[in-house]
Amino acid sequence: MSKIKRMLAVMIIVALCVSGTALAEENAAAYEGVWQCGRATIALYWEEEGFKVQIRWGSSAWEHTEWEYSCHYREEDNTLLSTPFGVRTEYVYGDDGQLVSATEVYDDGEAAFSLDAEGFLLWQDMKENAGDGMRFEKMPQEESLLPFATIGDAMAAECYTGVSGGDEDHVVVGVEMNGEYLRLVANLDEKAKELNEATLNFIDFDKLEAAFEAYNTYIETLPIAYAETITAVPKDQAELDALAGKTLRELEEAGYEFSWSETGENDVFTYCVSNGLFDYALTLNETFEEYTAHEDNGTEGELTVKSARLFGLSRNVVDLRYHADGTVEEEENDPWAALTTLVEKFTDALNSDKDLPTIVQELAEEIPEEEAIQLFSDIFSVLSEPSGENEN
Repeated sequence: MSKIKRMLAVMIIVALCVSGTALAEENAAAYEGVWQCGRATIALYWEEEGFKVQIRWGSSAWEHTEWEYSCHYREEDNTLLSTPFGVRTEYVYGDDGQLVSATEVYDDGEAAFSLDAEGFLLWQDMKENAGDGMRFEKMPQEESLLPFATIGDAMAAECYTGVSGGDEDHVVVGVEMNGEYLRLVANLDEKAKELNEATLNFIDFDKLEAAFEAYNTYIETLPIAYAETITAVPKDQAELDALAGKTLRELEEAGYEFSWSETGENDVFTYCVSNGLFDYALTLNETFEEYTAHEDNGTEGELTVKSARLFGLSRNVVDLRYHADGTVEEEENDPWAALTTLVEKFTDALNSDKDLPTIVQELAEEIPEEEAIQLFSDIFSVLSEPSGENEN
């Protein structure tokens, strides 16, 4: 849309809303939010001059269409009407996830939005009837966040905390808004999963770098599926002040995880540690030179804390096993936990002076890991043989 048309759209919206601004704002709560129907998502929110509407419809993993409208509220029938400058844009991506083309199909579209008796949002596309027969359901407020329609929108915002990541099914971004931390989550579609898988298949550095770039570029286009407020509370300053004088070993034993470090002005050395969903910056009593000496000797745990402060969200935010309240969902059948249990039981059995066949039999009745039990048996059999007895 040209700058002139954008200015005209704003002027029209302002003129239409002058007498009904209070009423329009009062009714904004009914319309404002993220609405879903199949593969189409409508993000609708109030701006100072009217309503902003963004529609994203994915036809495939390689193509999607976007519509953008500026609307005003019509009091007599509780309807949103757009200016005649709606824009439709077609986006096409290559197999590598790179944007091939972004074609503006038209910039003179018109639309109307209304709510039916059951509270569903109806989209009347007056240009091409694209919304015919579609009823959009509003996502719960705790599962939506506006004005961010996509992951890219959130990452480009000033409130983006720099924390992002995800797993094989999701991409997650952390933001800070109005004094609160929020986690935004998008679902990886098939194209995103293919690109993610491609990052694991290259040994050549340049190809690997290109694969990551393709993946990162594509996921920024993914619509936000839901957002949630982080209800976990970071440690207050009094708790952090109590860390002064403690060693890094003591902090590690208390559950802090070390993530990164840096040297600042006047040779001040800072450690960043994670605890739950938050990071904390620790200033050490020791200088960087002293830290290096401890590192060389393997005695970093003896370094001491001078002061501590809240730094922001930790990388644990992108791990969806961590709930918004900071509790962690343990993995079912954690292999490491099972292995630890098996080692402990096997060690206890060996200390009881039982022979290996008896140990294997008893453990097999208690733990359904017969192959692992037999493997331990074979290892201990070899280790217990007199020197040279196992030689050919």
